[in-house]
Amino acid sequence: MAPEGEWVRDEKRERLYWKMDRYFDETVFPQRYPIGTEDGVLQFHRTLSSYYNATRRAGFDVEAIAEPKPSDEMLVKYREWRDDLRICHFLVFKAWRQPG
Repeated sequence: MAPEGEWVRDEKRERLYWKMDRYFDETVFPQRYPIGTEDGVLQFHRTLSSYYNATRRAGFDVEAIAEPKPSDEMLVKYREWRDDLRICHFLVFKAWRQPG
């Protein structure tokens, strides 16, 4: 989630794609959550290279990076998660550090 972004919709209000802007802006920004409420959280956007480089600087060797998505079974149970196949919400590192 970058500081600016939104769903671009067609004339029927169907989601076409997620438009992202200011990807390299790593400032803190407020995000309403759940969407449509007055509640909110602070988002801390970082680029993929910032996450990777911070992990390496901390002494970890990165073995793999994964971007989880809903399984077919979850998509049957929660149809509204279909849009989660269009954008990435999570980044998971499999990393290890040598003792000592």
